Amino acid sequence: MTFTEYVDILQALHPEKRVHRFDFEGQSYWLKQPEQSQGSQRLLKPFSTQAFKQEIQRIKWLMLQKAQIPEVKIINNHCLVMEDAGRTVRSLLESDLSEHQKLRILDDCVKALIRLHEQNIVHGRPLLKDILWQNGKVSFIDFEVASHSPNKKWQKIRDSILFIYGVCCETSPKQIQHTIETFSRYADSHIWQGLLYLIKKYRFIYYFLLPFKPFARKDLMGIYALFENLLTK
Repeated sequence: MTFTEYVDILQALHPEKRVHRFDFEGQSYWLKQPEQSQGSQRLLKPFSTQAFKQEIQRIKWLMLQKAQIPEVKIINNHCLVMEDAGRTVRSLLESDLSEHQKLRILDDCVKALIRLHEQNIVHGRPLLKDILWQNGKVSFIDFEVASHSPNKKWQKIRDSILFIYGVCCETSPKQIQHTIETFSRYADSHIWQGLLYLIKKYRFIYYFLLPFKPFARKDLMGIYALFENLLTK
């Protein structure tokens, strides 16, 4: 049985599964297909097929740009199959890996995001749950910005802030500081200075939210950490 034939069988067996992980000849893969809405869900999600086609076009563009994404094995308007490219960085940082290994993973992520921006590619939401790591290789998934988006400099700055914010939400103070130092060392100076400018421009948000700090949960604590670590730069 060929790989394509096996995927056809999986689609027939699991038409309702939008995302399905499977193994074939010792390698793990992810199958993604349009969401099959039922009943009232068709009214709530009428454009799921169109959204999937748009995602396919985005992936094809990323492939042409040689972006850091998992290897694509099958791509068409009915399904997308990619190789498994490892665990999410968020799950790795929650694991029992050593502190040295976790810092290395964060370094790899910083450098990978900078390389992505050097290719003039913007992710749109590079949080740690949307970044995969395996044996030193970083892959990005779930891009949210179309290839034709205008004002790339602003979007790269926004990407960078969201990435650091994600680190602030998920990691320790030491890991946050290490990540920011690595970013400041390797990032394009215009992006880094633009990032600092925006943080300082909107620092009133930090002071407005400060009274709520004793009651804050993870997402809000990430905002505090973002400002506290960058306002001093």
